[in-house]
Amino acid sequence: MDRREQSYKHKTPNVENLKERKREEDIAIRKDKREKIISSKRFRLAEGEEVTEDITIQEVSEVTKQLQKHGPHRKQNLQTLRQAFSQGTLYIDAFFGVENALSCLVGVLTGIDAELQLEAAWCMTNISAGTHEHALAIVKSAAPYLVTYLSSSSPQLQDQCAWAIGNLAGDSKECQGLLHKQGVVLPLVQLLQSPSSAVAHSAAFAVSNMSRDSRDISREFVRAEALPSLSTHLTRTDNRDVLCEVAWALTYLSTCEDNAERLVAGGLLKQIVELLVCLAGNQPHDGQVSIPYLYVQISKRQLHIVRIQYGVYFLFVMLTSAVA
Repeated sequence: MDRREQSYKHKTPNVENLKERKREEDIAIRKDKREKIISSKRFRLAEGEEVTEDITIQEVSEVTKQLQKHGPHRKQNLQTLRQAFSQGTLYIDAFFGVENALSCLVGVLTGIDAELQLEAAWCMTNISAGTHEHALAIVKSAAPYLVTYLSSSSPQLQDQCAWAIGNLAGDSKECQGLLHKQGVVLPLVQLLQSPSSAVAHSAAFAVSNMSRDSRDISREFVRAEALPSLSTHLTRTDNRDVLCEVAWALTYLSTCEDNAERLVAGGLLKQIVELLVCLAGNQPHDGQVSIPYLYVQISKRQLHIVRIQYGVYFLFVMLTSAVA
């Protein structure tokens, strides 16, 4: 009997350990999924295009050399390079291994051929998704032009430059700071109001990465009226990609308490709750869109006010989510 009791006593902590381990694994899985959602946006492919390994590193070097010669082949050269860059950092290294490669690419970006400009910006978008050294080289050589072209008359070029800036800002505090010095805040806020959903999507991506871990920059975005611009997208539930990017932007902007107060005072938090109610009724439930909105932060005092004013919405969201 004593032996059985002793055996039973030893099983209890093991069960608890297993439960704790399972909880930790679940948290790790959710974190990994969230990081993949964010990181999957970094490399950019054409619609319907898939990452292939048909291009060799030797071909990247040869195409980079060809790009430095003027001719009708340059557009195809750029398309080959931006596809190769999406295969991984070794292909980006091969590009940088060719003398004057980056200065040539910057020259194409600042040229007068609109098609080549767009392809050059696309190359920079994918280079920026590489290592820190790759991103730093782009931000030091091309940041002023990328920021300038956010105000271009071409929505396609605006979209591509905003995506590139999002990648650069997401790379490091150093790149984030260099972009900030170039005056990137106001043009990005203006792009949030673009009638093009693709442009608004890329602008929100850039705003979220520019605001991440930087209270000073997030305050500047709010002073530039980023919150009203973001709020206009909360009623457009048909575009999940834009909703998801707007959610992350609001999440990082709300980490500063001053900004959080504006979320409540401007009625933006009420809009978020109403959006969650709408999303909770969707089947199947779309966690990639709704979960980021749950990270929007407000103070305890503000939360008490919101509970009184909008408590019924929170209750409805919780109940409908549980049923789903």
